[in-house]
Amino acid sequence: MPLVNNTSKDSHQDLGFAFPKLLEITKQCAIKDTKVSCSPSIIAVVVAAAALESFISDLAALIEFGLKPHQELLGKLATELNRLENKREPLTSKYQATKSMLSGVPFDKGRPPFKEFQLLIRVRNQLVHPKADLFHSNKEGYVIGRNSNQEIVETLADKGLCEKPVRHRKEWFNYIENDLRVADWAYSTSTAMILEIFKVFPKKSLAWLVLHSKLRDMGLLKDRE
Repeated sequence: MPLVNNTSKDSHQDLGFAFPKLLEITKQCAIKDTKVSCSPSIIAVVVAAAALESFISDLAALIEFGLKPHQELLGKLATELNRLENKREPLTSKYQATKSMLSGVPFDKGRPPFKEFQLLIRVRNQLVHPKADLFHSNKEGYVIGRNSNQEIVETLADKGLCEKPVRHRKEWFNYIENDLRVADWAYSTSTAMILEIFKVFPKKSLAWLVLHSKLRDMGLLKDRE
């Protein structure tokens, strides 16, 4: 249900959210026997990244929608997020800015969930802005050398999320497209990032109350939270 703001007796404004549905799609991709039968893990990666983009955009809109005069910090955050959007800064910068402004401490780039978030965006970018695989093969047909696409697969394989690349020609996304471990990782990474932002959000603000309700309805918060 959209959030409603009555601006006058005769009019009101609605604010809807896309990220809950996008996260639900990601979650369904990770479930065995799901209706998503065509490359579920590729869909999960792309949609999970879209959910994270939607969340941070929804956050800025939500803050402006219910901003009270005394909420100076949230006002500055909304302004900064809009500035970053106008400058077309990467999604990672928006999450770093949000975490830094709300808690005074940025995400640790070398630890989860931000480290996994960076990898998720890297995989997504390679899927939606693909570069050709360059294979260097010897006369027996075995691949020699590496390329950036292979490095992505090797990173995921080292995490136990897909099979390790073999020494023959095979496009990189073939290793991940039907491996539900990748879909589950995409869902876990996206929800972890959203929850990290929620944890440092000023409690009892209108934005916090709305996010709390949304995340609880999605089953991402325990009853006592």
